[in-house]
This record gives sequence, structure tokens and C-alpha cells, in this order.
Amino acid sequence: MNQRGTSKILLTIVLLCMVFGMETSAAFAGKYPMGSRYFPEAGNSWLHGIEESQYMMGAYGKGEKVKFYGADYFPKAKGEAKVYTDFFGQKAYLEDKVVYSLSDFTYETKPIFKTIVLKNKIDVYRQPRYMTGRRVYAGEELYVVAQTSDWYKVILGGKAGFISKKDAAIKKVKSAKFPKIDVSKMAKKERNNVRKRVRYQFAVLPEKIRDMILNMKLKVIVTPEFDLREGKIELESYHKGSCIYLKENKNVQLETNILLEIGELFLEQEIEKEDKNLASAIIAAVTNRDSLRHMKGGFQMFVRMPERQQELIPYMYYLFYDIID
Repeated sequence: MNQRGTSKILLTIVLLCMVFGMETSAAFAGKYPMGSRYFPEAGNSWLHGIEESQYMMGAYGKGEKVKFYGADYFPKAKGEAKVYTDFFGQKAYLEDKVVYSLSDFTYETKPIFKTIVLKNKIDVYRQPRYMTGRRVYAGEELYVVAQTSDWYKVILGGKAGFISKKDAAIKKVKSAKFPKIDVSKMAKKERNNVRKRVRYQFAVLPEKIRDMILNMKLKVIVTPEFDLREGKIELESYHKGSCIYLKENKNVQLETNILLEIGELFLEQEIEKEDKNLASAIIAAVTNRDSLRHMKGGFQMFVRMPERQQELIPYMYYLFYDIID
């Protein structure tokens, strides 16, 4: 078997390890919100309701209000019911720390995809108000995922941040560029939601990764089914040339597979450019150094200790920020 086939099987096995034992519905079942919850500290919503199978869906700031649509019971989660919200038609489970009410500053955001073009460095705050803790962003562009009346919401390092719409460092706000997304084999409502889910995952990537994808003129093809195997393993995603192919059905985790394919593309490009130091640093950030191996032909792969296999996908997300951003 060739090196690419071997690497794909290893990564697919990791994904299967993550999926088995989960008790969750891939499709969002609720129609109307049952109430609201608030984040007393910055936090996230998750693809699954058990800690061993976490993958981040959305990021929220301190004080942010989120509608919830129901709760699911997970025996593996210490017998607790997990509240979920609607994340573009997908269930996304809220962290246990969310509360019914807050006496402090609260707010609600609405999804929107835009690009902020910057003149110079800009302040990014933890909440949509001044003097709430800030970091300075020195890149050329930022992707917006939501907004309030006076603030834009961005995701940096996996955490929500807010930029004032009146900040003088903003040169202009324009439509966001995304890879072409083909979802032609789905119902109209499902197509719209899947496009938004893919765009969100793209928007929260570091600028360097987004630029790579756009320069490749990458096309993302999402379909309910395709039959492709490496040996006995049925693949949920793969990439070929400048196309990423993704399955989307109740048994497949779209967000994890987007990340997997983009991560592979990035590593392959870095290795082709002979940037071995960066590639090694990226892999070492998410693996035990003792378990890092080099595949034949120079293709470097993730080989994880069995007890840590479920960490692979979440850590691939964070490695983009730890090493690149």
C-alpha cells in the first residue's frame, strides 16, 4: 500500500475511535428555543455531549446569551443531561458552566460572515465593550462570524473576541471569500446550513491557512454518500488535487473531517516546500514526541498512543493557533 493510503487509514481509524460509543443525534431536532443560557466565562459549544469525544463547534464570549432547544442524556457523562443549541441546523452541546441568568453585562450576537480589512494593528476585546481585557491583532484581515449592533465577533486562538465597528484601524468591511462549496445533492434548507457550517470552520482558521486554501482555489464537495475505501476502511472524507470530498449524514462528523483534510493539505504543502522544521513543530504540538514517526518518502504522520487517540481532532484545531497564528 502506498504512503498516502497508509496515512489515511491511520487517521480514519482515529476518527472511528472517536465516533464509537457516542450517543448523539447528528441532525438538530429542535424547532423552537426552550429558553436561554449565559456564559459566565468565555466558552464553547461542542459536537458531542461527552468530554472524551469533544470537538469545538462555536466559541462564545463572557456574558454571551445562547438559546437552547433541549437536552440529551449521556450515561457516560456522569449521568448528567447536556443542553444543546442550534448551530446552523446541527446540535451543539453547551458547556456545563452555562447558567440561567447573569447579573453582569450580557449580550446576544447574530451570525454574519464578513471580512475586516485592517490599516494597522487592532484591539480585540473579550466582550463587546471596552476595557474588558484585550489582545492586539497584527494581521491584514479578520473574518467575522457574528455581530451585535456596534461590535463584530471574531475567533482567535479558538476563543471569541470582539472588535468595535467604529475602530479607526478598520480600513473596510467586505464580503468574505470562501472556497467553492458544492452541496447540490441535498435539500435546499440542508444545503444552506451545510454551507454555513463549512464557512464557519474556514472563518476561524488562521490567516495563513485561509490564504493557502484560497490560493489553491480549493473546492469543497459535500454529499450524503460516496463509496471510497482504503483497504477495508470506508472513508468519510478525502482530498484529491484541489478538491476536498466530505460525507454529510447522521453517522458522519462533518466538522472533524473538514479539519482533518485541511490539516493534511497544509502539512503536505509545508513538506513540499521543504519546511521540515515547521512541519515537525506542528506534529510535535499534538503528539507525544516519543510516538512521532516519519513515514517512508518523507511524509510525516500523526501516530498516537491508543489512550490519547481521541485528542487528535481537537488538538489539530488548536495547533493552527499555537504554532501558526
